[in-house]
Amino acid sequence: MKTLRTRSKAALLLSYVAASAFVLAGCSSDDDAAPVTDITVSGVITDTSGATLSGVGVQGVYASPDQASNPTATTDASGFFSMVVDAGRAFYLHGTFAGYATMNSEKVASSINIANLDIGIPTLAEAQAIIDTAFPLSEPVLGTHAWLVVDIEDENGDEVNDVAVEYDTSVTPADSAYTDCLGNDSGASLTTGAPCTPDREAPMYIAYFDNTAEISVTVSGVTKIAPVRLGEVTFLEYEIASTVTPPVVPSAGQVIYDADCARCHKAGSYDTSGDNSDLINDGNLLVPDLGTLSGQMAGLTLTAQEITDLTAFLDVEITP
Repeated sequence: MKTLRTRSKAALLLSYVAASAFVLAGCSSDDDAAPVTDITVSGVITDTSGATLSGVGVQGVYASPDQASNPTATTDASGFFSMVVDAGRAFYLHGTFAGYATMNSEKVASSINIANLDIGIPTLAEAQAIIDTAFPLSEPVLGTHAWLVVDIEDENGDEVNDVAVEYDTSVTPADSAYTDCLGNDSGASLTTGAPCTPDREAPMYIAYFDNTAEISVTVSGVTKIAPVRLGEVTFLEYEIASTVTPPVVPSAGQVIYDADCARCHKAGSYDTSGDNSDLINDGNLLVPDLGTLSGQMAGLTLTAQEITDLTAFLDVEITP
């Protein structure tokens, strides 16, 4: 199960740390096992410093927030909450606490218990400070818009650059920003700035809308449903495969040149530092006993395969 991480400085986050603690509900090896009708969702809510918060109201929202069947819970002295929701029925978590930003999760449907959620929420002042940094010219007010924040990480938990956040064609945000490490609008049209040291001051992407809506948000082909609501913040986190470029493995001929030739000779555009002759395009002159070419190379011998490899490096792989 995917693990999502809370960042202490990313104040507009509602993040879940699942840490492989998801448990199958009603699992049975019997073919006639009764279907699961409800699941338990539980976790801990903290502020952005990691301190637990008691008295936070948590709601599992199926449809409208005043629907009678919406389950509710309140965090205890340890910040812990637990609620039962209908299995297989789409819902999102909605968290409220005086003095703090009201937070929403993505909308999902689950047939298994969801445990060990670690949810961080910012104060109203922290959230507004992030907004002011990302949108310094307009400084939109948290309470008068519907907010979406997005973080994108690879399987190692590292933020991923050069990725776009896309919406369905019916939705356009009033404004949006891909932030740099300090939380400023980077001016880019893709995620940017990673790696950030220390951690990024805000989520990688922030957008706001003028109306409450339920929108489809796609990142690298993965679509999630975001219930954006006026005066509230919805957080989405995506995990995508890393695209690390594998290191270049030197050819066999390059290894031979580096070990036996580079201390004296040059080799075209690859190596211009040697004091003796440039060996570029001279691979055809190689013989098994290099001592016959120069007294300085006495005792240096190459096998037939090594000669073939070094010749290819000098005459084919590099340029003058």
